[in-house]
Amino acid sequence: MFFVFIFITLKYHKLFCIIKTSIIAYKKFFVNIFHIILPMIKKIHLGVLISGSGGTLQNFIDQIETGKLPASLEIVISSKPNVIGLERAKKHNIPTSVIPRSDYKDVAAFSRAITTELDKYPIDLITLAGFIHLYKIPEKYKERVMNIHPGLIPAFCGHQY
Repeated sequence: MFFVFIFITLKYHKLFCIIKTSIIAYKKFFVNIFHIILPMIKKIHLGVLISGSGGTLQNFIDQIETGKLPASLEIVISSKPNVIGLERAKKHNIPTSVIPRSDYKDVAAFSRAITTELDKYPIDLITLAGFIHLYKIPEKYKERVMNIHPGLIPAFCGHQY
């Protein structure tokens, strides 16, 4: 009985070792393929609109620095001066601009000012990363804007939504 147990144990141990070796080999293969394919992926040029602390901006920065996000941050535009998000951008040498909503009589003028600033950079994707104002998306940026909403929808969508 004891010998049968040892035989079965050895048999399954060999099987386990073969499976473990296969998993390690496949993992190395996929990791190597990932490192080959990732540089081929076009870097996304991001324009980031913020209104506060820039937590999402910091996530972008961290993911870009670790190589997990193939992107470059071209410009950070804030609707408020003196927010932490601007400090985060400046710390990483990312160009910044402040476009206060209160400086414009309506949403259209405010949106044109943002678009004018974005047009100075090669932007592939605009991210509204905790941006608390309405931005009317011009035709040239249609389908190239992503709203990253920090609140629960629909409970915290903002004024008149």
